Amino acid sequence: MIRAGDLKGRAIVDVEAAEKIGALHEIILDPAAVRVSGLAVSAGVSFIGAQKQLLLPSSAVHAIGPDALMVRRPPMQDSVHSHLTSLPRLSDLAGRRFISDTGRLVGQLSDVFFDGIDGRIIGYEFRPPNGSVGLDALLGVAKGRALRYVRADDNLRFGHDLIVIPDSAVIESAEEQEDGATVAVNWDDVAGENEATRRFLLQENRQAS
Repeated sequence: MIRAGDLKGRAIVDVEAAEKIGALHEIILDPAAVRVSGLAVSAGVSFIGAQKQLLLPSSAVHAIGPDALMVRRPPMQDSVHSHLTSLPRLSDLAGRRFISDTGRLVGQLSDVFFDGIDGRIIGYEFRPPNGSVGLDALLGVAKGRALRYVRADDNLRFGHDLIVIPDSAVIESAEEQEDGATVAVNWDDVAGENEATRRFLLQENRQAS
């Protein structure tokens, strides 16, 4: 299980060209399909001083290592680029508050956990309300960073500011230690919008307008 925020700034290296093409800026998500759909890569600065950004579909990822993400750049079709542009990034979802369908405020979305092998979103990490993190540290509940997330494959309903979840979707436990190993990935191609993704994007656009 990989925390997306831990990858931010990591080098992106083209396997075939044997060159660094940039650094990871952000993960592109498809919450309805419960998967990582692509990468937004910071690729330097243009001659007018604007930040250049490259979008890569999830199928371009070859391996996730402790020092670099290895990719194979495919010819980018307009439909794939348009699809990636329409999907939310982690920063678009961060800060939304989780509230259970029984009326309990769970916390704020802060990051996302995903399976490095197949790109499946495992859960959305959250910060609990009312200083619970500091209380845990004081009581010695967890030696390291506590693992708190909402299962992504449960019945989550995304609003503009809130995400309504079942109480059963909340996971709280001690975090597993990372071993720094390289993960060889096998992520599928970015498909066109399925019905669930289409409904999600329609709702997002409606709330934003």
